[in-house]
Amino acid sequence: MLLEEELKNFGVSQAFIKIAMKYQSDYVEGSDIEAFVDLVEEKHALVEEAEYQEALAKEAAKANEVVDMSQIFGEEADEDEVLEDY
Repeated sequence: MLLEEELKNFGVSQAFIKIAMKYQSDYVEGSDIEAFVDLVEEKHALVEEAEYQEALAKEAAKANEVVDMSQIFGEEADEDEVLEDY
């Protein structure tokens, strides 16, 4: 029986089957399908965590960017004027 059919018979969702097919090289035909489902859940959780951490790092880097006012207005700010405003 094909892996996809075994997963359907086991009762997992179509979305999970799509994810599981990425890990089909880890499946040995005839082995316990429940063990394979657990393996896919563990491996995919690691992938999702790595993606989440990467997104957080990008967001932090973006938040830490310093905006150069001359790039926005096309001119250099006069430091004396800027200090007088405060």
